[in-house]
Amino acid sequence: ILIDRDLYDQHLSGVFLDNREIGVLAGRYLAEQPEQKLLIIGGPADSEITLTRTAGIVAALQGSGREIHIINGDYDFTSQESEVRAYLAQPENRPDYIIGLNGIITLGAIAICHEMGLYQQVKFFSIDEPPRAGAYGLHIPGVYHDTQKLGEIAAELLFSAINSPRGELPVRREFFTGSLLNR
Repeated sequence: ILIDRDLYDQHLSGVFLDNREIGVLAGRYLAEQPEQKLLIIGGPADSEITLTRTAGIVAALQGSGREIHIINGDYDFTSQESEVRAYLAQPENRPDYIIGLNGIITLGAIAICHEMGLYQQVKFFSIDEPPRAGAYGLHIPGVYHDTQKLGEIAAELLFSAINSPRGELPVRREFFTGSLLNR
């Protein structure tokens, strides 16, 4: 039973995040906000997660007139940090919203904005909850995944596989989006 990552062309059962729909949920939320300049910070430009989340956001914002800039790097925010700093250092680039495609990226962007004195001037949106954000009083809107629910679905699939007669196990694929939280 696979959890969150697929092995292509293997046709195995599992529970997976629906990253395009996650992006669409994020984009719909952002479309309801008055802010116009958006900076999306994602993982590797060729990562399926980055591509599908970004595509969902952009699709939901299509026709809204938003200015969208995208910076890609890695998922632990080390490779894009200098590019984000340089981008934010230019006053004409300053976004109204920064969207982190995972919690670590969002946390990295928040740290940079604090260091640069921009934190009060920018809003943040995160896909995945930034680690320990609540402990620091940070209430960031985003699409958050209930990892316990993800685990419960995976366990159901596992027990179903265990209890199936040998050779009669159908492939079951469950997709999970999480919830939009406006904190």
